Amino acid sequence: MFRILFLLFVASISTAQSSYFVDDSADSFLSDGSFTNPDISISNALVRCSQGDTVYVFEGEYYESITTIPNNVVIRGYDGDNDGRTSAVIIGGVDIPAHDIAGEAWTFEKNLPGGGVVYSKDITSIGDIWQLFIEVETPSSSKVFTEWTMARWPNALHNFYYTEGVSDVDYQDTLKYLTKIGDPNRLSPFNKQTWAHTIDYVYNGSKWDNNKTAKNSWGNTIINDTRDPSVIGDKYDERYHGIVNDLSAVGSNLAGAMLVINAGSYKTFATDITGVTGNTITYDDSNVGKSPDHEYWYYVEGHDDLIDLPGEWNYNMSTKKLTVAVNAITDLEGVRIVGKNQDYAFDLTNANGVKLQHLNFLGTTFRSTSGNNVVVENCNFVWPSCSKRMLKSKDMPLTTELDGGSNSFIRKCVFEYTDGEVMKIKGSNHTVENNYMHHIDYSVANLIGLGLSFYAKSASNLNLKNNFFRLGGASASFQPGTSCEVSYNDFAVGGILQNDGSLIQMTNKMVPNSHVHHNWFHDSRAYGYRIDAPGGECQKAGDGATVHHNVIFRTSGLMVKGNHQNIYNNTLFECNGNELRVIHSSQLTHWKTTDANFSDAITDGIIPANWADSGNDYELDADGETVLYGTNPSKR
Repeated sequence: MFRILFLLFVASISTAQSSYFVDDSADSFLSDGSFTNPDISISNALVRCSQGDTVYVFEGEYYESITTIPNNVVIRGYDGDNDGRTSAVIIGGVDIPAHDIAGEAWTFEKNLPGGGVVYSKDITSIGDIWQLFIEVETPSSSKVFTEWTMARWPNALHNFYYTEGVSDVDYQDTLKYLTKIGDPNRLSPFNKQTWAHTIDYVYNGSKWDNNKTAKNSWGNTIINDTRDPSVIGDKYDERYHGIVNDLSAVGSNLAGAMLVINAGSYKTFATDITGVTGNTITYDDSNVGKSPDHEYWYYVEGHDDLIDLPGEWNYNMSTKKLTVAVNAITDLEGVRIVGKNQDYAFDLTNANGVKLQHLNFLGTTFRSTSGNNVVVENCNFVWPSCSKRMLKSKDMPLTTELDGGSNSFIRKCVFEYTDGEVMKIKGSNHTVENNYMHHIDYSVANLIGLGLSFYAKSASNLNLKNNFFRLGGASASFQPGTSCEVSYNDFAVGGILQNDGSLIQMTNKMVPNSHVHHNWFHDSRAYGYRIDAPGGECQKAGDGATVHHNVIFRTSGLMVKGNHQNIYNNTLFECNGNELRVIHSSQLTHWKTTDANFSDAITDGIIPANWADSGNDYELDADGETVLYGTNPSKR
């Protein structure tokens, strides 16, 4: 059994109707669900349950696929010592035999030029997998699971414990720098420098012109950037190390690989590669958005020929061959190897009052459909979601989800290292509170609508409070639905793998009766908070938002469009350009109320009549209509 540390708060056990117990080492022939003769699985224990019962899960590892739970049943990790730790792990994968197990030897494929070896194994008997975890030894000599990386170009690695020398000391400075590159580990998929980059848009051998000529006749071709490879983009400072764009060194036999391409600001797509010639990639554009006026960021994955670094893997669905790169064959001996083959351990429908408490999810998660009063608390979710691009699927990943229902809670949980959104919320009057969410969505591919790290556009009256968010790949981090309340959160470092966006993004129907207050929005290249609408159509942004007592710094500031917005007592500093942007147009019939906001530099838009007595710190130009400055003389 692997060891992984989970710090959870466990309350003392109370008796509720009947209690049943689960132990993965139990004797299933003797079990009666009691403390001394527990059931071997949660599924078995649930067969005994009636409404209001409790299932206690002992330390162990459980592969479950549960779709039905009686109402008001509690499933809870057991800790008899009440020391704040539980070790009940819900795992979403199947074991793959190690090399040193009799009759299960792996097959040598090749040595890697830069060091390391490649081995393969036929896993026909196991079935398809789309994510891989292998135990590695940490510097403290303990063993933990780490995620192997789908073979890709340019290289990236999830498994921080496995490969030495992948962190540069000069990256370990401030969140202000992380805003530009993402994860300080220079080979992390959450670091934007692991994506290739081009500014050339090619159609039949000619660049697109600025007015997007032939936009509807998409050209299927991208050309690698031909600039100095040590300087990737002029938007980034000299410390933003470049990558060498040399796909031709990989080879031309990449048909069938997948292309993940950020082809338009907040839109990223996964699609099939049809061929590679030198540094030119041709691909299936049938599901790729047409935004030729944006620079591209992209990577290639899902092909054996891309394996060139220990820590990478690939699975060929046709031959059922699993291929991995390791430092030495001993890395595949005496270890656990697990392939993800499940999206949800709990996929519940109409399960009311169910509680999941003090459980640790590894490579799997939960979904509740049309359930009311569901509670998920004090749980850890590690690698909870992953796309099936390894199986050549272009569908969006299935993620943690409250799909409808009302009055449910997700609280005091950790969500980390996802491919796809951290969660999707639909329904009414749900609460998401006191959670830690980090390293969210490393591919941002084929997301719903606007790129989001947290999707709740279809929710109403969502209460989002006391959450801590770091490192999100999608353009916009949170879009919290209609009539929401967002309060006492700390959100930072969003939008690292896309362009445009905001940490909190509000549009149209989400704006009325929304209440955003007492939050910290900081250290992100996009806006801290934004009420947005199409350019020149400010009146479509929606009416009636209240935004106050927020602290916004080292972002692009706060931008507001629409009617009847109440923006007051916010503090903004060290932002890019004008920090508080109150943008109007001739279509608006009512100005916004802006009162007592403190900012270094305030909007370049038309000023509402009530600003003269508003208490905002600003300065008008000669015609008395446009705010030029805030409190910072350097911005005058």
